[in-house]
Parts: sequence; structure tokens; C-alpha cells
Amino acid sequence: MLFQTPYAWAIGRAAQQLGAGASENRFGLVRRRHSLSAEFRPARRHSPAAFVVRAELDAALDLGLSITSGATDVWGRFAPSFVVYGDEPTRVGALVSGTVQAALMAALEHTVDVEGRPRVQLLDTGLRIETSPSGGEGLPFGEDAYLVHLTEAASSVAAAVLEAARHVPAAASLAGLAGQLERIARETGMKYRPTPLTLKGRRHGVECRVLASRVAALGYQLILEARFVEPLGLGLSLGDRADAPGFFEDLFHEAPRLTTGDADFDARFEVRVSDQHRARAVFGEVARRQLNQLRRSGPFAGDDRGLTLRLPALHATGDGVIAALGALCDATAVLSGLSLERRAGPYR
Repeated sequence: MLFQTPYAWAIGRAAQQLGAGASENRFGLVRRRHSLSAEFRPARRHSPAAFVVRAELDAALDLGLSITSGATDVWGRFAPSFVVYGDEPTRVGALVSGTVQAALMAALEHTVDVEGRPRVQLLDTGLRIETSPSGGEGLPFGEDAYLVHLTEAASSVAAAVLEAARHVPAAASLAGLAGQLERIARETGMKYRPTPLTLKGRRHGVECRVLASRVAALGYQLILEARFVEPLGLGLSLGDRADAPGFFEDLFHEAPRLTTGDADFDARFEVRVSDQHRARAVFGEVARRQLNQLRRSGPFAGDDRGLTLRLPALHATGDGVIAALGALCDATAVLSGLSLERRAGPYR
């Protein structure tokens, strides 16, 4: 692989050291519950060159978190070096433990300002480091090792945040629901986490989870997900039928619409697939019946990976959520070709 500049060349060498896949100016890799990427951005007319390193969490936090670097404190103290915001100060304080602070300070070390932009920023979704490639000058390693250093520093922040989040209580408005989901987890053997509020397990061999997602300050919705046992490979796009002329709908879809011959189902659902022949077998009578039952829980969408249902968090109950999750798993299992007759227990 040929690279255009010494810094781009460093991307390839750093990727080899980390066991990552690389393109000309970027590499990425996946670690436990977070993914990492590093990118070299060449200088342009009004923008200097920069290294950008990211650590993205597998599930976004629900804190409204913003921890942004400012001027580095000469005494190495966290508070002057970072500005911290969040929806609920008590929850944010529980997250920003000594370990998280130390990891953020380590990530900030050896970074150089790029046009006044934050060098280190931690949001609900993960961490971003932006620094001039000159940040590695004077250190006992070259540009490739500098990238490895930044990537490992980002990973350390992600790991520290994920560990600290285990001890952060659920959002105040979700406390009642959190208690009910924690009880369900104890009774069923499912896994529970308070931040972000999560319940996950398996039903009929289908992996599923409930996740609270922040949609506004102190506002949340519940995302229910169930994954097919194997990707369907149909080029599937499944959702509610749009109230628009067919030719207008076709403008926004590459794959043709599937009609099953079931007038009620075809009027209610928009099913787009690239493999029409296989799709007719997948969307048989039992599958259509399960999808109609699922629709009573609320609007949902699907692709080759699985089905997703979104519910308002306000007034949600544990029993209501677990019933909707059950309907979602049942529909996902049938579309995966599994039988619902073999039940060794509802969840695990």
C-alpha cells in the first residue's frame, strides 16, 4: 500500500502495530464495547494538518455529557483543564471519577492546539482527540508511535468511562422504570445496566435489548432491538407504508417493493428487498401475522440485521416494555426461520 505523505505513511505503520485495518489516511479497530479510529487530515488552504482519533462507545450514554479541554493547567489539575457539563450534576459527578479524570488528563498530554478547536472532548457517544502532528515532536518515538499512543489513550478513556458508568444511577425520570427492569433482570437472568439504562438477553435464540436513548435534555425514548440469528441478505428495508404515491416512494428506494398478496399487510407495511424470490418465503403467513401483532406495540423498522421498535419512555412500565420486547423477538425469530414452539423459557 502506497501513502502520499510521511504522516499518511505513519497511519499504515500504526495500523500494523495495532492490528487494525487501514486505508490511505485512516485506520480503525474494535475493542470490548468501543471502537477506535485514527485519521490524518492533510493541510488545506485555511486549515492546518491534524490527527483525529476517536473512541466510540457501543451504546451512547444518556447524561447529556460534554467534557471539553481548555488551557492545560500548569499544575496538572483536572478542573482547570476541562469544562464539564451534563443534564444531572449528581450523575455526571458519579461518572467523572478519579480514574476517568486521570485517563482524560493522559489523553490531553502531548496534544497541540489546532486553530483553537478542543484537543480532547468527551460526549455521550465517546471521545474525540484532535491534535497537530507536531504534538509528537520531542518525544522518544515517531509519528506512527505517536498515533499508537493517542489511540491507546483514547481507548483507556473509553474503558474508564464504561467502568465508571456501571456505578452511575439511572436518570431521575427513569428511576421507576429502572427499578422494574432491574427486577425483571433478576427474575429472568437478563443483564441490566443503569447508565445508559439497558436490559439485554436472548429469547428463542434471538439476541435482544432495551436501551434508553436521550433525545433532549432530560428527555428519553426506549429503543428495543432484536437481531436475526444470521443476516438475511435480502437488502431489506421494512417499515410503515408511506402515505405517498408509489412513484414518489420509488424515488427514495433502490430496491423494488415486495407485495405478498395479503392486502391488509401490503397496505400497512413497506417492504423493500433486492431478492424478491427469497423474500416471499421469509414473509410467509406466520411472519406476517407476527409483524401485525408487533405493530400493535408501536411503529418499527427492520433491515438485514434485525428489527427495531421505539417507544416513549414517559409512563413506560417494566411489564409493558418486556411484553413489547417479547413481540419483537417473536417476529425476529420467525423471520429468521425459527419455530416459536420450542420454548425452554422466555428469556435468559
